[in-house]
Amino acid sequence: GVSLSKAVGTSVRNVLTTYVILQVLEIFFLFREIRSVHFQVMNFERMAQVVDSFCDEILAKEEDDGGYITNATIAAISLNGSPTTPKTATKMSDTPTKSAS
Repeated sequence: GVSLSKAVGTSVRNVLTTYVILQVLEIFFLFREIRSVHFQVMNFERMAQVVDSFCDEILAKEEDDGGYITNATIAAISLNGSPTTPKTATKMSDTPTKSAS
């Protein structure tokens, strides 16, 4: 810091230019640092978003197919979000569900 201040001087223009350059470098390296961190599990908020998105895709596909979806469609949505052509259809309303009692 002391060597840099001797090299830059006390000019407002030089100090601001140096400050901007150092801040851009800090942000750049901070993003690289964050990208290098890999988590083995999701946090609760991200998991909730993924589950909501997955359920919305299934419900939208069910409405498009008149209430019928396939296991292949669910698998395709879970892998990449794009459903495949149905082969065997099952009606979602015929599937037994647990009641929340």
